[in-house]
Amino acid sequence: MMESHSETPSFKQTKKKSKKKLELESVINPSYLGNDFQEEFYNCWRNDGQQIKRDLSEEKDLRVLNDPFNCAFIPNILQDLNLLHEVSSELEDISLQIKNNDLYKFKCSTNDLKEITKPSVQKLCKYIEGPLKKWVEKLSGLSLNGKVAISCSKYDYSDVLLCHDDELEGRRIAFVLYLVSDWKKSYGGSLDLFTVDEYNRPYCIAKRLYPKFNSFAFFEVSPVSFHQVSEVLTKDQTRLSINGWFYGTPIVYPTRPFLKSPVFILPGEIEESILYTWISPLYLDQTTQEQVRSEFQEKSEIQLSDFLKKKKYDLLAEALSKEDLRWRWVGPPNKRLLEVVSKKDIPDIVSEYLTLMQSDAMFLILSQLTGLELHHLAPKDENEEEETSEESSNEGDEKKLEFKYNETPSRKDKGCSTKKRKNKSMQNDTKKRKLGCRSKDGNKPYCGVGGLLDDGWESDIDSDFVSKLRRDQTELESKAEVSSEIRRWRWGAYSLMIDDDLRSNKDFVLDAIMYFNGSNDWTAEFGGGTVYVAEGDDEELLTVLPVPNSLALVYRDKKTFRFTKHVNVKSRDLVTNSAFHEIFCMYRENIKNLR
Repeated sequence: MMESHSETPSFKQTKKKSKKKLELESVINPSYLGNDFQEEFYNCWRNDGQQIKRDLSEEKDLRVLNDPFNCAFIPNILQDLNLLHEVSSELEDISLQIKNNDLYKFKCSTNDLKEITKPSVQKLCKYIEGPLKKWVEKLSGLSLNGKVAISCSKYDYSDVLLCHDDELEGRRIAFVLYLVSDWKKSYGGSLDLFTVDEYNRPYCIAKRLYPKFNSFAFFEVSPVSFHQVSEVLTKDQTRLSINGWFYGTPIVYPTRPFLKSPVFILPGEIEESILYTWISPLYLDQTTQEQVRSEFQEKSEIQLSDFLKKKKYDLLAEALSKEDLRWRWVGPPNKRLLEVVSKKDIPDIVSEYLTLMQSDAMFLILSQLTGLELHHLAPKDENEEEETSEESSNEGDEKKLEFKYNETPSRKDKGCSTKKRKNKSMQNDTKKRKLGCRSKDGNKPYCGVGGLLDDGWESDIDSDFVSKLRRDQTELESKAEVSSEIRRWRWGAYSLMIDDDLRSNKDFVLDAIMYFNGSNDWTAEFGGGTVYVAEGDDEELLTVLPVPNSLALVYRDKKTFRFTKHVNVKSRDLVTNSAFHEIFCMYRENIKNLR
């Protein structure tokens, strides 16, 4: 939690003003330099929930908060307004880098602003490194060192920075100096502060601070300093700011709980005839299956259009769109914010679809479409048969095979790559593995205020059934398992790339995403695409867009992460179907322990 401070700084006036004091007086608004103001500010910053006794300044927009965490918003911070206008003008001439990943979308300076040779920018950086840092250090009571990071951020229409805590070794104070003019609340772009639950996870938005020219916001970086920059909703204004961090002694961050692990179950039984009432005959045809399997084994991904028969698809799409369906938002928002529905509350047609996707028959169909070992009758290619024969003739060999090239493969060769893969000859007796087949309702986005953000994974099975499956699993011919979740994506929804994925991916996982509703005009510009990225690599391996009545199959390894891009305000431009649904299934080939 927050640091404790045994010594309160002295605010007594000295008879002789130092050079540093004169420098402060020439830079910072004099009303913020008086000892009375600074002492009262410190007490408000560090108080234990006591009410502020009196106004700190004549500035009506000034705010000092310690709930949900220590934060201040200081209007009219600098005296030299011409300098800020000159900085704004100079920033138009520097190259800004587009930053776009799971967490954010905006433009920022490619280098630290201290390295920019523009005269006004250099002068402002010196103000920040010198007087401002010393002033913040005195107000907050924190001990800061000489390290300061300064950058420029530019947010245009639909740009956003999602919930995070700024955790990075040595960051102690985060700050923002706003360069916007005539900014309205309806424009979005607010600095949102989150409360936390008993596990120090962000819970809901408690405060919103809106940009204002020459205002300075700063907060203490801590285990509870979860915040975001809300989406910019105007096409007419740009949210321009100078931002960065003051550094000091690193603090220890507590371990936070993971999301609930998805519940995997073994396949059930259905009548074979049911398959023919659901799945398009095209994908039950042997020739088509061979073609699909060949492409999937080469790329580790494929998206099958018109996968379900139209009548069944229409019934499912209508059922998922019913107004009385009890969708709920789930989080926490530093990991995901989306809507799910309990499987206890779904219409019969949706339950029937889940039964199909979790059936032994569907495991076989997926095996035929992908070549994966999801079923004991799964087709095997010649290489796999040779491996099986070699394994049986070499007692004592490791049962677990590893795929290796003569050369060390890149991240893109490890799973979910859209580039063509070729099996290369193995040296010595190294066994090879074919990686190609292994490879709010309404017009406002959900803000989280007052909303319950739980973990959201639904369990289909009770503890007694789990115990029975543990006893009986060795007797089953099928060794595969499946997990599923029913989701709705609309404006404001997203999921982030998180380490929790590593716990679900014991080895390789097949994602099977079935899309409903939405629009055939949906593009990546709206967000909502499911993106796959290799660990430690910024380049996207694959983006899957939500095409109605399509089944996306993606085979990924445990070091390939998945996230769904933030659904942004541009999705509202669609005349119809600005939201879409998906039924998401994960399949694992070999089950050792049912969790």
